[in-house]
Amino acid sequence: MEILIIEDEEDNVVLQEKICQHAGYTTTIAKTGQEALAAVAKKNYDLILVDLLLPDINGLDLAKELLKINPKFRLIFTTAFVTDKHRKDISDLKCELLVKPYTPKQLTDVIAKPKAA
Repeated sequence: MEILIIEDEEDNVVLQEKICQHAGYTTTIAKTGQEALAAVAKKNYDLILVDLLLPDINGLDLAKELLKINPKFRLIFTTAFVTDKHRKDISDLKCELLVKPYTPKQLTDVIAKPKAA
């Protein structure tokens, strides 16, 4: 499985990449929304982990752009800063949410489960 990790905090990048690679997944890192858009222009990912707060774009706005490119992308938001409005917006986009901090098992479990309908 090919996973795009969109995360700007280096500690979180290292953690997510290590967990995913240990579980046997191939990863690509994007630290900004622009890097993410460039990455999906070159490759079709099975799953995208996206932080809600990025330096150049709101994660929700980025998700909308990604879903315009490919409505079948599976996006999982990973964030520590989540409000009820964020939860509703993420649900409305038919994306998933994993709130930080989470355990390696929680991350691999959410990745392994089928995309919610």
